[in-house]
Amino acid sequence: MLIAGFATAAEPQVAFTHVPPYGSTENLAGRVENVDCATHAVAVYIFVDGWWTKPSFAAPLSPIASDGTWTCDITTGGSDIYATQLAAYVVPRDYAPPLAEGWPQLPDELAANAVASVRAPCSASSPGTTTPPTRTGRSTSNSRGGTTHPMRTTRSTSCNRGSRRGI
Repeated sequence: MLIAGFATAAEPQVAFTHVPPYGSTENLAGRVENVDCATHAVAVYIFVDGWWTKPSFAAPLSPIASDGTWTCDITTGGSDIYATQLAAYVVPRDYAPPLAEGWPQLPDELAANAVASVRAPCSASSPGTTTPPTRTGRSTSNSRGGTTHPMRTTRSTSCNRGSRRGI
């Protein structure tokens, strides 16, 4: 659809495609849509008695493949296999995300710099492969203080090159 000579761009979105079972060392996996994969990456955080940057302080961003998929090793230290929450933010690659060291909450700065985000709980009863509800950076509040929008899966292309808002 064209509006005033410009194609309507879909909103950037992110989803988890594999949430490792509680107690597992498997990688977290996800997918983005309507994002320029060459200029964006994913900042991942886990909650284990506080929020922690993953995979590491030295490499706080997970790259996005050209098909929109990404993976992150979320079990790089101590008690990581006991994470109870996961969060991922799609941010510009040149953004330096905050390095969380057991923080009680993630800073608002993350949401302000993200084009999309997702959160999901983990528990001893959660299955290994899940597709939990997705979250985007748009401002629709939910009971956990996050933002929600269902991810559309009808597009055949995951990454866009410079669609809108500089993404």
